Amino acid sequence: MSQQVREGADAENRFVKGMNQNKNDSRWKELGIAETGKFFAVRVNTQKMSKIHGKKVPCKSDVFIAKSEKNVDKFDLSEDDLENFELKPKSSTGISIKKKDAEKIQWQKLGIDAVRELFGNTELGAGISIYERQGSNHQNLSETMDANQTIVIKWCDSQENFEQYYEKEVPNISKLFDTTQNYEKRLEIAKEIGKIADKKMKKMIDDDKELQKKIFWGIEVFEEPFCATYVFEDNKLRKTEGYFPNYSITTGSNRTNIPTIAIKGSK
Repeated sequence: MSQQVREGADAENRFVKGMNQNKNDSRWKELGIAETGKFFAVRVNTQKMSKIHGKKVPCKSDVFIAKSEKNVDKFDLSEDDLENFELKPKSSTGISIKKKDAEKIQWQKLGIDAVRELFGNTELGAGISIYERQGSNHQNLSETMDANQTIVIKWCDSQENFEQYYEKEVPNISKLFDTTQNYEKRLEIAKEIGKIADKKMKKMIDDDKELQKKIFWGIEVFEEPFCATYVFEDNKLRKTEGYFPNYSITTGSNRTNIPTIAIKGSK
């Protein structure tokens, strides 16, 4: 377990134990729960089915609230305790627990199908993923250019689809894969495409509140209460409605073999 994961788990445990030990904690009121004796904070410890990924992935809530009529004599509750204490999850109580180093958060890791589902095309993912300088694991720029062609074909099925998407803004895009052109010129084209793709994707996110809800809080992506209706950040609990963090978009760590982009926290 990495230090970052360990710190996240510790923060979640502190939140759960603190809430369950103190039923007069002001956070219960902020959650709209008055009859606190029957309600309990529960830590999420399993992956959930994502409608955009088509598989189980870590969900957006780290903690949720559940109700029980039984005597619950345990403070550090997790999903493992649901059956034993007959805990029933309460809708719209998913809570995202954020640490201080928010810029290290990875809000989403999106593969080809997920990018298509959210943004309506895969060419933006390809544009963000292509190399704009020699790859650190490449012996020369020739390897980098070959890798770019592989990336484009994996994301877009064909070089033609990629070129058609960007040709209005980058009229000389065909030179990107033209081996008669010098490498510096081809890399300049790659940089131009990368800037366009980044700008377009950010505009789509910034202009669409429903898209923001899906990406940052998992609303309409995960079943309740595994999307985040609340966020606990800087020792304050608040609703996620209307609140969206600073972010940046980058390529995944293994762009040629496993095409992904990542939406990460930013200062």
